[in-house]
Amino acid sequence: MTTFVVLTALLVIGGAFFVAIAVVTLLHELAHALAALLLFAGPVELFVAAAPDTPRALRFRLGRLRCTLGIHPLGYFRGGFCRYQATENALLRQGLVLLAGPLLPFALLLPLCLVGFDGELHSLANFFLVIAAFWAALSMVRSLTPGSYGLHLAGGTVYNDGWQLRRLWRQRYFARDWQRLLSAYEQGRFGEAAAQAEHLTQTLHPLPDALRLAIAAHLSGRNYERALALDEHLFATYEPNSHDLSNSGLLRCYLGRYEEGLPALSQALELDPANHTARNNRGYVLNLLGRYEDAIRDFDAALVQDPQFAYAYNNRGLAYLRLGHEARGLADIEASFQLDPANAYAHRNLGIYHLERGEPARALALFEQAHGLDPHTHLIDEYLQQARAAAQC
Repeated sequence: MTTFVVLTALLVIGGAFFVAIAVVTLLHELAHALAALLLFAGPVELFVAAAPDTPRALRFRLGRLRCTLGIHPLGYFRGGFCRYQATENALLRQGLVLLAGPLLPFALLLPLCLVGFDGELHSLANFFLVIAAFWAALSMVRSLTPGSYGLHLAGGTVYNDGWQLRRLWRQRYFARDWQRLLSAYEQGRFGEAAAQAEHLTQTLHPLPDALRLAIAAHLSGRNYERALALDEHLFATYEPNSHDLSNSGLLRCYLGRYEEGLPALSQALELDPANHTARNNRGYVLNLLGRYEDAIRDFDAALVQDPQFAYAYNNRGLAYLRLGHEARGLADIEASFQLDPANAYAHRNLGIYHLERGEPARALALFEQAHGLDPHTHLIDEYLQQARAAAQC
């Protein structure tokens, strides 16, 4: 009889803890979502015990709120996250959204516990409220304490509220420099952008996004060796996400280390199968390796994910041309021009076609156009040299 009582008590306590964890987790993420709905426009996505790619989950929509709730009970121990489109420089409002999650469950459950509890656990409801309030307090402290733990999802890690609040606080000091850095990058001043980004990473409050932007700027500016050093530092310091792996693979491709780049690009797609940029990049490397049929499969998939992806069209066009499918290849390159007339790679790939047909003058004109649109276009200097040499023969 005593054993039965003990087992029953353990089951009740365990069940109460499990329900309390589920309730606190749901309230936590719902508080994030409600605050985001109040403070920002646009859709808000709520994930509890589930990720965007979770196959079995309860999905529904309430106005601007899109909810995904996991059906596996143990998923509630992992928590959840909330996604929304924040307005640029709205750091205070982003901070309020982050604070709402850990604070609301505690602020709601503690008064209920105090009202219902008179010093004796004489009802299951009182017992549950005590456990729920305790877990809400523990969850609040854990959420607001920046740590290395986070939710590991496809495409990277969703860090806890404390880590993100600390990041916002740092951005408050760097907002002006950050905007100057972004402006330099968007205007193609990659050397300036890289120097500013590296300066941010060397301050007392480094931001991983600054390191990522420094890598991207060096990559775009063809300073590949420096980009590689920072890439290795990023992977040693932070957990890489799908975009990090995609850039890492492309960087090794630009260094001529194609066989090293392919695994990184494949890993990027394993983390996030919807990363169409990584899929296009892998196809680009496969083109360089002469594996045109494999490359076409990647470009096909990238275009299914984004039918307006001009780079995938011109890259697939080159693959078709190399396989002898001239009409399909030229049609793809023309589609790329229609989507993006200033696409340097479309000009380059069409120039390659004419160069290989023995039309160096036409190829040279296209290579010069590509160079004028983007002097950092991969291998453009080599193609210009080949076309000029062929034109003189």
